[in-house]
Amino acid sequence: MTFCSKLRQATKGHFHLSTDGFRSYENAVPMYFAGQIDYGMLVKIFGKSSAEDQRQYSPARIVGANKEVVMGSPDEDRICTSHSERLNGSIRCFTKRMGRLTYCFSKKWENHEAAMGLYFAHYNFCRTHRTLKGRTPAMAAGLSDHVWTMRELLDKISSTT
Repeated sequence: MTFCSKLRQATKGHFHLSTDGFRSYENAVPMYFAGQIDYGMLVKIFGKSSAEDQRQYSPARIVGANKEVVMGSPDEDRICTSHSERLNGSIRCFTKRMGRLTYCFSKKWENHEAAMGLYFAHYNFCRTHRTLKGRTPAMAAGLSDHVWTMRELLDKISSTT
């Protein structure tokens, strides 16, 4: 519910939304987005986990997936979680405290929030992306006209706090 509430506040207009098979979304999404979005769910089907999977803290192998239209008229070709999974992988790779089975965690919520804020600010304003033709997400969204340096980012952060 909290996720959908925050997503609702951060978006406007009609758009497509895809989620995984987490069943809480089935109630929360329509509650916050009724008539506003085209919503599809990708439900992965897992096989049996092996002893090796359990030893390595790995999920079972995916043996299939079903695309479900939940609300509106989503294009079934666009029902996927690849973009979210790629972003989660990047966060885990570049933010050590988000890696699985790590010592690098935040003892205070404020430290965790600050670290994540810095990661997302860097990702959106300082880091160029090949898929955006060498631009940053902020440039692609019209929020910036250039790639920010780390100095510029840190100066901006310190001037707003």
